[in-house]
Amino acid sequence: MQCVPGQVPTHAKGPDCKVIASERKAFDAGLPLTEILVPVCKCGDIAISGEAQQKFLRAYNTYGLCVLSCDTSETCDLRELKDLFGSIVPHEFADSDGRVFLDPQAERASNNVRDTEAEHQVHTDETYTDAFGKIITLQCDIAASEGGESVVISGKMMHDMAQQRLTECEMAALRAPCLSVGRALPGSKIHCCTFPIFGSSGSHVQVRYRSQDPYVSSTTQEASPGYRFCEDFVKTEDYRLTVKLQPGQVLVMDNTAVLHGRLPFPPQQRRRFIRINYFNDGTLSSQLNSGF
Repeated sequence: MQCVPGQVPTHAKGPDCKVIASERKAFDAGLPLTEILVPVCKCGDIAISGEAQQKFLRAYNTYGLCVLSCDTSETCDLRELKDLFGSIVPHEFADSDGRVFLDPQAERASNNVRDTEAEHQVHTDETYTDAFGKIITLQCDIAASEGGESVVISGKMMHDMAQQRLTECEMAALRAPCLSVGRALPGSKIHCCTFPIFGSSGSHVQVRYRSQDPYVSSTTQEASPGYRFCEDFVKTEDYRLTVKLQPGQVLVMDNTAVLHGRLPFPPQQRRRFIRINYFNDGTLSSQLNSGF
């Protein structure tokens, strides 16, 4: 199912309304856009508007993602989220404000960004390091007129389905360090990391994942059946929520709860996104769910 973000009716809830932390829910391709869309004048509204903040918290804490829909692309600025989401994850291609421009025409870009005719397979960000970000923000600056939709998959759904279908030993292998990823951006040094697909943080599960691509160097033998199951799962259309972001809209995701990717688009079309990842040590940290 494809969601095309647009305006939805708002419901007055008053700035004093309290949001109770929601239990993370699994979602699939049928998740209604109205469940995750948060209309705002600008990104910073979720810091100063009680109503906007509560809508954001409700969507993010329930599903691990939301779409901030700003009035115009001119009022959409990811940098306004820094105080809320905390320290910015460093990146070799970032500018002085921590912004990474995902644009095939940029002077520096990864191979996955450059190759627009191939799907950017679903993954969680920064799997090549243990110092990975907790919150991903993706702003649409220029949308491809054809294709280029974002794909989002529920880590909880993948975990729950794996738990139903795999043996205890196969599941245990996915909870141990089992997937090795190495990455070297053009002009940068190699980074490598081995990690569990379903790790733990306190009482919560955290998903880390990379679909099979040149960055995946190996999986343990014990985890091979489970990884094959996950690869089949992420390719199943019923579990792939697609979102066609428009200029001025921001996809906010929990990097420990959801996987994301991009569908192909024609190379002659322009598509430009702006990304900032955060460590979730900002003023909203205590109110945000992490993992599931």
